[in-house]
Amino acid sequence: MSDFDDIFDDTETNTENLEQKPIDDTDLSGMELIDAKEYVLAFIQTLKEIQLKISKLKEELNVWKERAQLAVERNKHDLKQGADQKVAALNAEIEMLSKEESELKSKIITMKDNLKDLKHKFNFTVDTEQMLADIEMLVGKKDELSEEFKKEEAEKRLEELKRKMDQSGK
Repeated sequence: MSDFDDIFDDTETNTENLEQKPIDDTDLSGMELIDAKEYVLAFIQTLKEIQLKISKLKEELNVWKERAQLAVERNKHDLKQGADQKVAALNAEIEMLSKEESELKSKIITMKDNLKDLKHKFNFTVDTEQMLADIEMLVGKKDELSEEFKKEEAEKRLEELKRKMDQSGK
């Protein structure tokens, strides 16, 4: 047997010892406090980005639902089918992101608890409100007022479109 074969034989026996449990990404032990804060902040930032994506997808979903309704009103079955497919795809993407959002929220709660334990280890306090304010500065706060106006504007356009359709149908 050559030295080359010996290397592979050793590798095969060593890989058995290398199999480990999955990494727990909520485990902050072994991190310095500042590193742990930044790590948690990255998770929170990712959560905010996902929430923003979900919000945008919901807006797009509403547009496609309105288009599907318009296709029904216009008796355009091929357009209705296309709109329904787009609605289904958007719903699937929203559902996937919502699951990811839920998992991230759970992990963040766990990490915040772990961060508190780490704080006690270093006898240092973390202001979670300040962390949230920092995140909102980075990601931006959700603009609920604009979203509400967008919904109202869309409803107004839909009503106007329906009125025009009723007038042209008479």
